[in-house]
Amino acid sequence: LQQLPAGFYYLKASSEGSATTKAFVIPNWYFVEAFYQVIMLSNLQPENLICIDIETVPAIETFNELNKDLQEMFKAKTQRLRSENQTDDEHYFNSAGIYAEFGKVICICVGMFIKPKIKTGEWKLRIKSFSGDEKEVLKNFSSMLNKLNKKTAYSFAGHNIREFDIPYLCRRMM
Repeated sequence: LQQLPAGFYYLKASSEGSATTKAFVIPNWYFVEAFYQVIMLSNLQPENLICIDIETVPAIETFNELNKDLQEMFKAKTQRLRSENQTDDEHYFNSAGIYAEFGKVICICVGMFIKPKIKTGEWKLRIKSFSGDEKEVLKNFSSMLNKLNKKTAYSFAGHNIREFDIPYLCRRMM
């Protein structure tokens, strides 16, 4: 790691036992996050990775079926995202599923890499889907996680899971 002029860092990294070296020029303000990601990715073991994706829908079918308090809460929470010409029902249908307070999980897909038993073997991807009643989906997903080897440090991976999937699951599991 070497500091360059104008607030940039030069980072040179290589994997243990590897002849490959990667070099990065990183802006100062981005350094901590980028360095963290480089370290995390260089130490990543695919067999310890849990890839997830969730699918959500509104918990109650229409806006008018919500009680008055929930209707007001939904309007207050989503008013800045609403189009001027959109009805309450249209807006609810299009966006309620992205809020854990107004949505529910209908499917969780999980993918895990299976390490080959021999060095020349191919990696396999095992995929499991949980779908149906939200309570059962969350219970079965939680049960699967609890059955994983407790001595292994697993990492979750997926598109936007830090901002959506993980917080949503946590809120719905409470």
